[in-house]
Amino acid sequence: MGSTYLRLNPADLIRIFQPNQRVAVIINRTGDDGETEQRSFNAKIVGIANQQLVVAFLPPSYVDFSLFRTGRLITIETGRSNGMFTFKSKIISKNIADGTLCLESPKILANTERRRNPRVPFTVPVIYRVISYRDQNLDHLSSKIGLGESQDLSEGGITLLTDLKLPVGLILVVEFTLENEDVSLAGIVRRSAPAHRSHHRFAIGIKFLDPSAEYQGLISRTIEKYTERFRKNITL
Repeated sequence: MGSTYLRLNPADLIRIFQPNQRVAVIINRTGDDGETEQRSFNAKIVGIANQQLVVAFLPPSYVDFSLFRTGRLITIETGRSNGMFTFKSKIISKNIADGTLCLESPKILANTERRRNPRVPFTVPVIYRVISYRDQNLDHLSSKIGLGESQDLSEGGITLLTDLKLPVGLILVVEFTLENEDVSLAGIVRRSAPAHRSHHRFAIGIKFLDPSAEYQGLISRTIEKYTERFRKNITL
């Protein structure tokens, strides 16, 4: 089903968006391997004037401002625990020093469609071990560990912040904690890029490889918990 977006009039813009209201800012990114992923960041409304919206990113989101070019289309999500509203808007300008974006008056999505594998901001310590790279067996490195932390989590993968540039195609095991339970999952590096607004050097996008039903359920429950927490912090 196609999506229909309706532009908000000035009265609707003021009614729906309020100063300090929390929103999710979502942008699509195409990796070096040609795959498209969605990046989601926590933000809040800091200005509404002249049919324009100004949003400021919130910690612990580490934002790569090179993604947010003038004229790019982004998605904004906001709502209550009993429903979410989805908007589209174009970027007018950005202020890296203030961590803000100035946006055109958003258009609301009339026919909603759920995103596949939505990501939620999620920060925990991560330990990882290298297994193999393409045709090379790297078992001799399996006893060596790398350290980092997560940036976000989805049912399909995790973004790892670390000081090592891990190549696309690398197979590794990542270990972290969900709901006080230790998780160990195999994954493949799908994206490797410099990290911005982070004390780590690189942001590594990892796709999980066949997680067990137990781990998949734990990940799904964690994402739902964080989504509900985000929704309850928003007031329309």
